[in-house]
Amino acid sequence: MLDICKSFAESYDVLFNSSKTKMLLFGNHDEKPTVTFMGEPIDIVDHEKHLGNIIGSKKQQIHDCICTFNSKLNMIYSHFKHVDQDVLYGIFKTYCMPLYGSQLWDYNNKYVDSFYVAWRKGVRRLFNLPYNTHCNLLPYICNDLPPTFQLYRRVISFLKGLSVSHNLLSSMCYKLAMYGSCSAVSNSILVISSEWSVPRFYVPNITRDTCPVLFNSELDSRCSIICDLLQMIHLRQSRHAPSTGYLEWGVVGSPLESTFMSFGHSAGWHSWHNTTAI
Repeated sequence: MLDICKSFAESYDVLFNSSKTKMLLFGNHDEKPTVTFMGEPIDIVDHEKHLGNIIGSKKQQIHDCICTFNSKLNMIYSHFKHVDQDVLYGIFKTYCMPLYGSQLWDYNNKYVDSFYVAWRKGVRRLFNLPYNTHCNLLPYICNDLPPTFQLYRRVISFLKGLSVSHNLLSSMCYKLAMYGSCSAVSNSILVISSEWSVPRFYVPNITRDTCPVLFNSELDSRCSIICDLLQMIHLRQSRHAPSTGYLEWGVVGSPLESTFMSFGHSAGWHSWHNTTAI
């Protein structure tokens, strides 16, 4: 391939910048080879960004996504924290949750959990919730699916697109992933199949109606009360109304915080203080 590029450059008087060419090594190598291009040695790296996706390092791929996520979250919080709760979450989901390339993540990789932690911390900060708010309550407060389900649905949508593709290469990649190629997408199919208790070959056929979302009606009713309290706090702060008991403190560090935690106890959860469930 390098010889072809070199021959093309000589034939058409084109200069290639060898410093922008990187080489990744896959597997175990006792010695690193020396490869030159246009008379310059090519740098050997453990990961590199290609078309917006990190290739070669699963950890770095998730790390970059979390950094971008937190950066956008800080911008939204600084500019829009005064808006209504529903509007604020809509902005958050629009600008923080595109997660370009998440369909190609390996969801069998332990580093994916670090993004779920970042999402939960971000929602707590966005709504000024106590840092130890139980993670199981957050989707109900947001009136949205858990981040795990959101990302799994993107993988399923990606697989559906591949399954009907007329491109021979895309079709071949889809078949390899479905039959178990040990790729990131193939591992993700295995994870979804295992967690949702569906056959592996049924995963691309899962729809919004057949998505096995667990719903707790008791938690939903109690979280609706929490949302009402948050809305009251927002109105109190936005209108600068006179002090009305607990509402003047907000949520964090106030008597209202203990009131919120009582919902966690009565709903069947041990406590919102379960920091291991971040």
